[in-house]
Amino acid sequence: MTAAAAQACSLPVGATALLENVQQIADEIHAIALGSVHRVDYANGLLGIGLFFAQLAKLQDPGSRNTAAARKCFDRAIDEFKTATSLEPGMFNGLAGMAWSLRRMAQLLEIDAYEASDSYVDVYEMAFDHLRNPTDPDFDLTHGIVGIGLWGLTIESGDWRARIAVRAIELLHAQSRMTREGLTWHTPTSRYNARRMITLAGKEEFNLGLAHGVPGVIAFFAKCLASGIGNEHLAAAIRDAVRWLRSKALSGTSHSVYAFTADEERPARLAWCYGDAGVACALELAAGATSDPDIRSHAHYLALRVARRTLADSGVMDAGICHGSSGVLHIVSHLARRTRLKELESARRFWLQELVGARDASRGYCGFPCWNAVAKTFEMNPSLLTGAAGVGLVLLSQLVDDTSWDLPLLIG
Repeated sequence: MTAAAAQACSLPVGATALLENVQQIADEIHAIALGSVHRVDYANGLLGIGLFFAQLAKLQDPGSRNTAAARKCFDRAIDEFKTATSLEPGMFNGLAGMAWSLRRMAQLLEIDAYEASDSYVDVYEMAFDHLRNPTDPDFDLTHGIVGIGLWGLTIESGDWRARIAVRAIELLHAQSRMTREGLTWHTPTSRYNARRMITLAGKEEFNLGLAHGVPGVIAFFAKCLASGIGNEHLAAAIRDAVRWLRSKALSGTSHSVYAFTADEERPARLAWCYGDAGVACALELAAGATSDPDIRSHAHYLALRVARRTLADSGVMDAGICHGSSGVLHIVSHLARRTRLKELESARRFWLQELVGARDASRGYCGFPCWNAVAKTFEMNPSLLTGAAGVGLVLLSQLVDDTSWDLPLLIG
């Protein structure tokens, strides 16, 4: 895109190079990976990648190559969706996230048959049946009750919206535990079984990450309250859960305020999934929903701690959204807009420079490195959550105000 074209799109001239980076990511994914992606889901499959192409098409070339790539992802996902015999219900890898992504892509691509909320009634029924009869349900955002309830809040049909969101709240209340420190949720045994692990010394785990733990519940309750679902009892639950969370802050000189799990001393990295960045988003949502000055004060304190972190003490080693530099960039950008704190705007510029400046052609699409924590190696990863499509979406969000693609991340 030329400087003149950037101005015509209401973009600053300095954004031209950034937009060229985004298009390079799209071109490489299309040329190398698109035909070999067989998963369908939001986090790691065709729908997350398709959202990237659709968002880029809306900005740069409606009706052209990015639109065609987005439509290819959409059509393949619809085929898989119609023929699937077994789907988990969750947001990131399951039914809720697929339905949300399909509808959002349909809106971006103007596919009338899938834009209407009524097109997904069968999915609403399946999700509600799961919530009505859960077996050892996981409460978390990525695979569990929080994610399904969050999707429920996006449904335009008032009846289904209330049924799914309220049932999610009921289940979360039933799973909660009131302690001396406040309200909390312990990791269910089903998650231990899935990971083939148990906690140290057989202790129960209380997770402190936005993706898998108590901050995700706090953020979901806050979204419900802000959406008109819930009452003072839900506000009280938010306050009690924040009180518990604050009691688990690390003491001493740790760069991180929060660990990965409660009652451990290992500081968490700076990330969306775990650590202070994701927790700050949950607290900011809680402060907005409850108008509680103490929660607001702690949210701003934590946001400033995030802003002051350096690359050296962050634990960041790749570019992905989940636990990489693009995730930190996207979160500090959100927090900067919400809080108007100058230090967060400085942090936004720092992490943008770090993301773009750390490109290495040997370690990912367009040189954006993606780390596989299981295989312990960098990899070519096209996905939204941990790969190149997510990096592209974050960079796009630096250029335009539309960040609707990130709703499942529960950060704003």
